[in-house]
Amino acid sequence: MLRKGVSEEETIKRMNGPNKAFPDALVMNYEGLIPNLILPDSDDCHVLAAAIKADANLTSLPEAINLSLRYSPVYSPFLSVTHPL
Repeated sequence: MLRKGVSEEETIKRMNGPNKAFPDALVMNYEGLIPNLILPDSDDCHVLAAAIKADANLTSLPEAINLSLRYSPVYSPFLSVTHPL
């Protein structure tokens, strides 16, 4: 936000608001899981790592990822994947 001209004070306010409203949504210390994950797009591994760290029951990943994970024998030692279809 700072690069887009938003003041530091406003940036902090925008970050703190959601964190206060949804304290369980802030996931920290998930970075160590990323190297153990294999996804079709490695840029999405942080989403899966955060879901694992948070012990999430459900996460929303793009449809292409869901389908490829469903048919991939091993992508994560932490999760099993089901598809709603």
